[in-house]
Amino acid sequence: MECFIDGKSTCERTFWNRLNVLANFQQKEMIMDGLKVRVAESVYWIQPKKG
Repeated sequence: MECFIDGKSTCERTFWNRLNVLANFQQKEMIMDGLKVRVAESVYWIQPKKG
């Protein structure tokens, strides 16, 4: 999977570390469902890797 914060690809570890501090359970569930979610002034989402 590829992780994004504000449209920039980021490593999975950084992505989840930030979400674990900033996001509530419902926001994390929405992200896991493939939605773009605003958390603390940033937009987070994941998508499958291409190729």
